[in-house]
Amino acid sequence: MQSKNKAFHRLTRILAALCIAFICFCVSWFKLSERAVEASDFSFPLRAAARLRMGLNPYQDSSVSLHRPYPFQTPFPYPLPAALLAWPFSYLGGDEARLVVGPPAFSESARRELIAINKANSAQRLALKQQWLAKYSLTERDKSDWRTPELAAALFMGVSSFILALSILLSPDFKIWKLLIFASPSFYVALGVGQWSPLLVAGAFFFPLLGLCVAKPNVALPLLLHSLQKKHSKQEWQILIGVASALVICAFIVMPTWPLEWFNSVRGQTEKPYFSPFLYGIGPVLALLTLLRIRTSGATLVLALGLLPQHSFFYDTFALGLVPRSAKQYIALFTTQWLGFLTLFWLHGFNGFALSPNLPGALNRDIPVCIVCFFYAPAVVLLWWQEKHQVKLG
Repeated sequence: MQSKNKAFHRLTRILAALCIAFICFCVSWFKLSERAVEASDFSFPLRAAARLRMGLNPYQDSSVSLHRPYPFQTPFPYPLPAALLAWPFSYLGGDEARLVVGPPAFSESARRELIAINKANSAQRLALKQQWLAKYSLTERDKSDWRTPELAAALFMGVSSFILALSILLSPDFKIWKLLIFASPSFYVALGVGQWSPLLVAGAFFFPLLGLCVAKPNVALPLLLHSLQKKHSKQEWQILIGVASALVICAFIVMPTWPLEWFNSVRGQTEKPYFSPFLYGIGPVLALLTLLRIRTSGATLVLALGLLPQHSFFYDTFALGLVPRSAKQYIALFTTQWLGFLTLFWLHGFNGFALSPNLPGALNRDIPVCIVCFFYAPAVVLLWWQEKHQVKLG
C-alpha cells in the first residue's frame, strides 16, 4: 500500500512538472515569435549544431557580420559541447541551409517594424506583413514547413523547465515554496531569449546534471561550488563526471581544435556585454559582506556568481534564486528584483523593450546598476539575515 502511495505521489509530481513545462514552452514561444529574432540567444548553439551537421566549422561562420541584426552579428560564443546539446533541437529549426545562413539581412529598424506588425490585430497583420516584405524585397518563410527556430528554442526552454521542475519536485527535501523560483524575473528573461540558466540551475537539485557545466562554465561553476557544500554519493559523482567527460570527448572527436577555435571566437568579439557584478559600483562592498558570512548556506554561490563575468541581461542571475530558505525569503527577494526590473524599463520606456540583449546604449549602461543594487544586494542582505537566525551549513 505504501509503495502504491509513493508511486502515485511520484506520478503526480511528474504531471505537475509537465504542466509547468508546457506553460513555460508557451510563454517562450509567444515571446520569441513576437520579437522576430529567430531563436534569439539559442540561435547561436542552434546554428552551430546545424553547421556541424553540414560538415562546417561553427566558429568560422561567414554568415555572421557586424552589419547584420541580432542574432547574426556575433560568432558562436560557447564551448562546442553546447552545440552538441543543441543538436537534437536543430532538426526542429527549419530548413538547414536557412538555419545556417539566417534570414535575408535587414536593418534593425526593419526588425522593429516587424515587431510592431506582430503586435497589430489579426485583421491588419496580414496586410501590414505583405507591405513590409515588399518594402524590403524579402520573401516570407515557407509556411508548409512547421519547423522554425522559434519552435526549437521554445522546446529547449520547455525541456529545461521540465527538468528543473522535476528536479525540485523529486528532491528529498522538497518544499512546495521552492517552486517560487519560477517567479524570478531572471527566469522570465531566460524564457524570452532562450538561455541555459534554468537547465543548469536544475543541477543544484539533482547533482549529476552539473555534468552539463562544460556547455556554459561561467554559470555552472558557481553552482558546482555551491553543490559541493553538500554530501553526494559516489554514484552521483560518477554520473556527473561521465556526462561531462562524454560531452568533452565527443566534442574533440567532432572537432579536435575546438578549444582554440572557441578562444579565438570569444577574443575576437567586438561586442562584450559582460561584467562582474562584485567588481562594479558597490560590488566590492557586497563581496566583502558576503565573505564575512561565507559559512552561511548560499554565500559561496553568491560570491562566485558575483565575481565571474556574466551577461548584463539578467538571465545569468537566475541562480540567486537558490539563496532563499523559506517562502517569505523568496517573496522578499523576487519582489525586490521585480521592482528593480520593472522600474528600469519603465524609466526607459517599455516600447523599446523586446527582451533582447541588444538594447539602447543608455539602457545597457543602467542594467548592471540594476543587477547589482536590486538582485545581488538583496541576496547579500538575505545571507546576513540567515546568519543572524542561524541558517548555516550542515
